[in-house]
Formats: sequence, structure tokens, C-alpha cells
Amino acid sequence: MGRQLSLLCCYLGIFLASQVATGLGQKGASVSVRARWQGTPYLLEAAEFLVDEAPQLYWQFLDVLRLADGLNSSTCWHSIVDQTSQLCLPQVAKILPVVLGVRQYSARLEMFRQLSKQLYPAAQESCCFVDVDRNIVTEPGQLAAALKHAAKCKQKPGKGCNSTQLQEADHVYNPDEQDNLDAVIAILHGAPGTECWSAFHEALKQAATEATDSMPVVYAFRPVLSAACKAAHPCATLGTEEQLVLPGYGVEAVLKNMEYSAMDDKSKADAAAAAANRAAAAAGGDGADLADLGEVKGFKFDVLAKRKPELVQELMTFRDVLLSSDDEETIKVWEVKDAGLQAASRVAAASDPLRLLAEISQNFPSIVSSLTRQQVPSSLRSQVQQNQRMISPGANFIMLNGMLMEVKNFELYSFLDRLRIELRLSGQLQGLGLDKGLVNKLLETRVDDNADGLNELRLDLSPMRQVVWLNNPEKDKQYKHLSSHTRLLLNMYPGRLSPMAANVMTLVAIGNPLSPECSALPEIYQRLHDRLFPVRMGMLPVVPEAIARAEARREQPGKTVDMPTWKEMSTVEKFTRAMLTIKSAFGPSAAYQFWYSMAGEASKLSASNAKTAETLLNTAFTTGWTNAAKVASSNKAKVAAKKTPAAAWKDLQNGSGYSSEAGMQLAEISSYLLSKGLAHLPKPAWWLNGLLNQISDPASVDHDIGYAIMLEMQTMQEHIYFGRIDDEQSVLESVMELMLSVGRWNPRVLGMDDDSDASMMVLADAFKHPAVANLTYLHTKTTASRVKPVTHWVIADLSNPRGRNLASAAVEFLLNPDGEMEPADSRSALMLAPKAGPTVLDVAVLAAQQQFADDPKLLQLLALLLREHEGLGVAASALSVKHQKKFQELAKEAGLSGADAGKLDSVQVEAATATLQAMKDLVASTLQLPPGTGAVITNGRVIWDHSPWDDASGPALVAEDFELLQLYAESFQPGGALAKVIKSGRSSKDKGSGPQLSTAASSDVVMVAASALASQVYPDSR
Repeated sequence: MGRQLSLLCCYLGIFLASQVATGLGQKGASVSVRARWQGTPYLLEAAEFLVDEAPQLYWQFLDVLRLADGLNSSTCWHSIVDQTSQLCLPQVAKILPVVLGVRQYSARLEMFRQLSKQLYPAAQESCCFVDVDRNIVTEPGQLAAALKHAAKCKQKPGKGCNSTQLQEADHVYNPDEQDNLDAVIAILHGAPGTECWSAFHEALKQAATEATDSMPVVYAFRPVLSAACKAAHPCATLGTEEQLVLPGYGVEAVLKNMEYSAMDDKSKADAAAAAANRAAAAAGGDGADLADLGEVKGFKFDVLAKRKPELVQELMTFRDVLLSSDDEETIKVWEVKDAGLQAASRVAAASDPLRLLAEISQNFPSIVSSLTRQQVPSSLRSQVQQNQRMISPGANFIMLNGMLMEVKNFELYSFLDRLRIELRLSGQLQGLGLDKGLVNKLLETRVDDNADGLNELRLDLSPMRQVVWLNNPEKDKQYKHLSSHTRLLLNMYPGRLSPMAANVMTLVAIGNPLSPECSALPEIYQRLHDRLFPVRMGMLPVVPEAIARAEARREQPGKTVDMPTWKEMSTVEKFTRAMLTIKSAFGPSAAYQFWYSMAGEASKLSASNAKTAETLLNTAFTTGWTNAAKVASSNKAKVAAKKTPAAAWKDLQNGSGYSSEAGMQLAEISSYLLSKGLAHLPKPAWWLNGLLNQISDPASVDHDIGYAIMLEMQTMQEHIYFGRIDDEQSVLESVMELMLSVGRWNPRVLGMDDDSDASMMVLADAFKHPAVANLTYLHTKTTASRVKPVTHWVIADLSNPRGRNLASAAVEFLLNPDGEMEPADSRSALMLAPKAGPTVLDVAVLAAQQQFADDPKLLQLLALLLREHEGLGVAASALSVKHQKKFQELAKEAGLSGADAGKLDSVQVEAATATLQAMKDLVASTLQLPPGTGAVITNGRVIWDHSPWDDASGPALVAEDFELLQLYAESFQPGGALAKVIKSGRSSKDKGSGPQLSTAASSDVVMVAASALASQVYPDSR
């Protein structure tokens, strides 16, 4: 009772204080900003809230919405909030009342309303109506006929047939049919809670669900509460009572007194006394003499403070309001120098800091006089001084879970979006059974996100034996009189290379040597060579036909690939063989001169027929052979000079003489390009010290290379200055060791391809599917007990050759622990999703994983099963005795021993079949991928290998690509940082902080957390 009385006194005091202030003539201002439109229904705003969580939640909300009779405004509000909250995470539901209160989605709803008025002015007298391909339907009974008429118009367009267009913001019930040009589009305009809406909604759902392939129907909804809706439920109109008030806007009043006085109306004695009191208060530290509060306007604050010590700061603020009503009180400039610290001190000591902070911020002019009397603890001053050593004084910023936010242009709705993202992430992670402390640590890993470092990633071309080198400054005679010391670079102005006998830069052209892009490079090479710049130059010719032969040899090792005759070769292959022949006979300089001479004829070659191109190539080859023979200096070149150009051309056509090795060299170059991921670049490129740049415009390639050399030189000078690069090791090797580099390039996997179809998905819901619990994760030897930063879900259809190759690549990656990247940080799960029924190979692969899940030799067995698939069959059939015998043979070959090793009984076959069906359902229903898909989901990042409709959709993923997937997930996404947090939590001595996760569960947490963190798009980055 005493507590209630004290609170009553405080509230009464605040009320009286406002009346006293009013009586003393203090004037206040109430400022509000209103929109130009009427308020929108809270019910529709709540539905829009769910759209931003997941589109399917919107339709679930409309289906489960129940509006009881007899509800008033208060009960309607609680009913809307409660029904909406049940469909989203509890953490996200906490912010729902705030979002509705600030009317965040009102503008979106007004857009729908304005769109309805502009497009359908004649239909505004109807509460609900449907646009069926520009045919307006106002009665549910007319809907079936309108849909049938629209379908006939799709088949036979004619008079009276029109089509409507969907808007980006429309809510589509069946988005899979949205891009179907033959679909009938039906757009419902209305609002739930009205009499007409339910009938239209149910009819359109049925039409969209039961539609056939010959008559598909797309159901879209635009939420509009029309003024014509007279019989709407009270909950449907809640929020539309008045013109919309826009929150989040404030008014800054800058007031200045223009009456200046030369005399101070306070005595010097009073000023000195006040200063002494403030000094004494500041020296007093955190303590405060409550007796000094005294009595102000009838309120004994010393007594109130003793009764409610936890409300001392609030009482002092109330006391300040009373004191500020004294018109005679003035403040000196020097008295407010610590106003910020004094306000911070009072807020920090308050029982409700946030509320007090808002009060001080909004009423600072009336409170500032008393704040000048607030004591500042010495601990607070020390903390501020320490902060100023790291942050510039006066800097303003907000950190939300370790993430910096924009303050200069602060916007309320963006801030709410950020809060909502943080709550969603927290809810998804807590849904895995993690405590809040661990969740906060996981969220803080975003501070160490290194996604920007992807632009600095380099490609290591070593070993570079297949590169066709055109010069070598370290060995060529032209450079012998020059210095080779790399420290000379420190004396050069950045970007201005000087002649040196060192391979400071390495520049390699990659592409079709006769393409317009590569044809611009020989002139640049010549200029760099004439100036004796320390740039080693070479080329990697890309010949599509030779690449295709190399791919065939890779897919079927040991199988002979027929070589084409001279007449069957393309012009680019003929040119490449000719250039390799001249290089073999006379050296790199002669080969370069031949390429330089052909660069000017490249456009003629591409536009000529085969006979004309043959003539041009013959002329250039014989001319190049003749010129090279005239300046032959080495013994090998002098011997080659004795052969006539005509004889050399005939040898080239027959593949004999000096041309006998050209075909083999071209095959090696093509295999090398495949291994480095450079065989299928969309455009020719140039490579400089590991940096790969595609040539988009041949006219600008000279400028681009010069600018890249300037930037690279600055990087080199820095490393040389700090002793990281010296003459003990080649410059290129040093650069590859200092920089993050990879041995294979795949822009699609690395996210550098503008046309990449890589996407992100949050895997929290996927882990609720029962099929995930039955997944068998594959590991390298003796690493199953480690927490894995990277998890690959390999989705494959083993009846498809591309699907089998994808699964084989995943297994091969784990079987090769000596690769450039340690696969021990990854685990993989084969998720089979055949387009048709289960095959014998599907059952065998799943049965092998179930039978030998803990055996390290499982990887060898899977590799054999995928390689010897012909012995098992890839067609849907029953498991025969022959199949069982083959399975046992492969298990024995893999080194699996035991009495029951490799035996398949009916129970195992049934279990494998059930697991396969569960996997198909997981892929189709939860992951939203069609059966027959070939894809890899790495920590939530989806990389397509092929679609079920196109078996040859781009280059196939190979084992080396899994290294890149691991690198991206571990280094450029939070996989590695998350794993460190989980590992530190598992090794912590404090075991009482929560349940200890198993190794598999810890890896699951890393995967889900990485997918959730990487999937978020923050408001200030849209």
C-alpha cells in the first residue's frame, strides 16, 4: 500500500507540475505531421508485415484469420496482433506492435488504393472486384465465366480480348505460374473482413489450384479497403478513423535572444558560490546528499527520495522542471560545458534509462538549468577520456549487435527494419537450442566479415609450363646490361616503370588469339618490350575444339579421342598450331612476330570463308618463317632455317616435322586451361600477377593494363619496403604467398560473375524436416570429430550423367586431402532427388551410407559405385541378385571387410527407399528446387550445376570447385568465424552455461547461422 501511495504521489506531482508550469505562463508547442491520405487498416498493415517475413505467411494469415463478433477497438487491436504473432518467430513478434503503431506499411497500402483508383475508376462503387484480363467482375457468380472467356482469348486472340499486367508489389498466390505467358491473370481488389471478400478469395484459390496446364490461372491480390464497403467488420476498419499522422518526424526549434545586456544580473558572489557547489558536487563522485534536494514549490524532494531511492534520478528531473519554471533563472555559457556528461550521468543512474533519455532529449531546454547542477562521477569522466583515445571527440554513431548504423541520415523505418533483422536472426539461432549469450557472440562475427576482400583474390597459374612465353627479362640478351635488384623499384615514381632485368610483372593474355579483344594486345606487348620494362609477357590460346577434346578425355579417362584432319580444323586452331610450330623452330620472338602480323588480319579471317582464310594464313606463315630464318641465331634455329617455307607449311598441314609436337602442346594447354577454370571464360582476359581482368572493350585495354600496372607497382613497393619481397625468391612466387590466391578460377562459384545464378537461402526451416536427421555426412579421414565451418548439400539425380559427375566431384574432393585447400574443414551430404523413380544406383548409394556411415572407407565405396554405375544400372528397376553381387564386389574392392559387409537385405532396401522419398520431399517442398536438379548448397549458398530442363547448362562443377566453395564460405562469409565461436564455447571451462552441443549439432549450428547471416539484406545496403 505504501508503494502504491508513493507512486500515486509521484504521478500526481507530475500532473500538478504541468499545471503549475501552465499557470506560470510557460507555453508549449505540439507539432504533428500528417499524410495526405486517410489512415489505412491495421489488419492490412499486419498482413504486409508478414509478407516481409515470408510471402507464404501472407496467405496463411488470410486463411486462418478469424474476426469474432462484438469486438471493440481495443479487443480488435489485440486480436490482430495475436493472430499475426502466431505466424512469425516470437522474437520478431515483439516488434509488431511498434511497426503497426508507427504505420510503417501505410504508404504501401495507399499505393494499392491509388493504383485501384487510377486503373479502375468505374469499379470504385464496388467493395470487391476482380480484374480478369481487363474484364471487371463484381459478383462471385460471374467469375467462372470470365475465367473461361479469358482462357479462350489466350488460345484464340480476337475482338474483346485484352490482358492485364501484374505489378511488382502484387501478392501472387501461385508465383510459379507468374511468368507463364499462357496464364489467365485474375487480380482481386478488396479487403478481408468485408462480406464480398471471402467468396472471391475462395473461388480464386480453387481456380488457381485446380487449373490445368492448358488453362493456368494466376491469382493476385491487391489489398484495398474501398469507401464503398459499408458492412465491414470493425476490425477491418480499425486505423482508418482519421487522416494518417506520420511518426518519426521531429521539429528543431533554434531560438536566439536578440536583447543583449552589458551587465550580468547575477552577483559575482552568487556565481562563485554556484561554481564552488558544482566543484564540490563533481568531487563527490557517485554519492549525493539527498538532504540538499530540499523543497521546491511545496514538494519535499528529500523525503520523496528517501521513500523511493530507486527513483532518485526521475525525481531530480521532475524537480528540474519545477525549477525551470522560474523565469528569473539564467545560465552562463561556461556552466553548460559539461551538460552532455551531466545528462549521461543522470540517464545511467536512472531506473528506466531509455525513458529518461527520451525525456531529456525532448525537453532539454527546460531541464538544462538543473543538469548544470548534476554531479559527474569521476568514473564516467575516465571512461569518456578512454573512449576519446579510440574515437574522435564529438563523433556520433549507433552500433546494433556490433554493426555500425547510419546516423547522419537516420530514418525511423530503416532502423525498425534493422531491429527486425536482428530479432529474426536471434530467433532463428535460438530455435536451434542456443542460449542468448552464444547467440549474441554469433551475431558479433559479422564485424569480421571479409566479403570485400574477394576483389583482391588472385589466381595462381603455377606451374606455368604451358604458357607460351614471348619474352623473359631475366634471361633475354636485350636486358643483360640492366640491373636486376628489386629494391630499385623504391626509387621509381609509382606507376612509372623503368628498364630492369627482372620479372617484376607477369602479363598473360588468355583467349582466342584471333578475337578482337586479343588482337589489341600484341601492340601493347611490343611497346612494353621496346621500352625494356620488367614485364614478362605470354599467352594462353583458347581453342574451343581443343577444349572440347580435353573435356572428353577428362570425362572418360583412357578413351582415345579422334584428332581432326587439317581440313576439319577451325581457323583459330590452324593459327595456334602454326604459332606453336614457329616457336618450336625459331623461339618465342618469332612466334610473337607471327601473332603480331596476324593481329591486323584477324577481322579479315573471321569474315572470310575457309578458302580465303587458308590463303591468308599460308601467306602469314610463310612470311613469318622466312623472316625468322633470316635472323636465326641459335643452332636449332639455324637448322630450321634450312627448311623452305613451303616445306614447313606442308609439314604443318600433315602434322609432321616441327609441327609434330604442336598438336600435343595444344592438348596440354587445353587441359591446363580446364584445370585452372579458364577454358570457358565469357570473354578473353589478361592476367597480371594473379589479377584476372576480362576485356570488355578492346579500345580501352591499353589504358586498363597501364592503370593495373600502376596500382600493382604501388603494392610491390610497399612489400619491398617492408622486406616481404627480395631477390632471394622470384617476385611472382612472393606475391602469390603474400596475397590470398587460389589455384582454380570459377567466377560463378566465387560470386564474381554478373550473370551468376547463385542465391542464398536460410536453412532454419530445412532442419525441421525429418529427412535432415537421416542425412549421412561425409568427411575426410579422422576428421569426423571436428566442428566443420563448411557444409555442402550436394543435390543430384544419379540417373543423369551430370548428376553422377557432380556427386563424384563431391566425393573426389574429400578423397584428396593433399589438394591446395585442406578439405578437413568441410563435410558433404549427398541429397538424392531423381526426376523419375528410384534407381538401383540410388538405393545402393543410400544403403552404403547407412551401412558404413562411420567407416572412413565409405568414400572409396561411393567413388566406385558412381564410377561403376553401369554394373548396377541407372534405370528404375528392382534390386536383383546380380546387383547385390556387384555391390558386394565393390565393397570388398573398397577395403570394407566383415561377415555382412556389402550385403543388401530387404530391410535395408526399404529403409533406403524411404530415405530417398524423404529427400525428394525436402528438396521440392522446403528447398523449393525441382526434382532432377543438380546443385550444391554450401552454408545456404545455392550454386547450380544444371537444371532438370537443360542437361548442358554451362560447365560442370568439378572437385576443384568444391575448394572454391569452401574458401568462399569460410573466408568471405562468416563460416570460419562462426566455427571459432562454437569451438570456443565447447572448450570453455564453464560447462554450466547451457547444454553442450555434439560435434554434428555444432556443425549444424554453423551452417544454419551462416545461411541466416549471409541471407540478410540490410536497409542501408539496398
